[in-house]
Amino acid sequence: MWAADHAEYLASPVWRAVRAPIIARAAGHCEVCHRPTKRFQVHHLTYVRSGGDELPSDLQAICHRCHLVA
Repeated sequence: MWAADHAEYLASPVWRAVRAPIIARAAGHCEVCHRPTKRFQVHHLTYVRSGGDELPSDLQAICHRCHLVA
C-alpha cells in the first residue's frame, strides 16, 4: 500500500511544489556527482517527513546515474 500512496504523491501538485526549489538549488548540476544535467530526479534522503512536509535538507536533486545507486 505504501508504494501506491507514494506513487500517487509523486504525481501530485504538492510534490511538484516541493521539488521545484530543490531543482533550482542544484543550479543545473547533480548534487552528488556535480555533473551538469538537465533532467533531475529528486531523491529523499529520509522519509521521516513526507507528503509535503519534507525539509530541503531531506532531499537531493540528482542525475539518473546517481539515483540508481542512492
